Amino acid sequence: MTDTRDLIEKMRNSPNNIRFEEYRKVLLSFGFEMSRPRSGSSHVTFRHPLLRTIITVKQEAVVNRAYVRRALDALDELGGLLE
Repeated sequence: MTDTRDLIEKMRNSPNNIRFEEYRKVLLSFGFEMSRPRSGSSHVTFRHPLLRTIITVKQEAVVNRAYVRRALDALDELGGLLE
């Protein structure tokens, strides 16, 4: 889990330099489920059973800063629910 915590710090400190694989790893490690449309889209969706938030992200080498902020907001919300 230390690696995941390091990635979260990287997301907070440098949101412009997060690779999709790092983004995916963080969300999956916190219980998010990833789904892809059947065809024709470059986007993936992340959902968590405890959150109403659905995060849709364009799958490209570097994740857009806005998507990183959405993920951090969802993780913060999830942390509040688990405390």
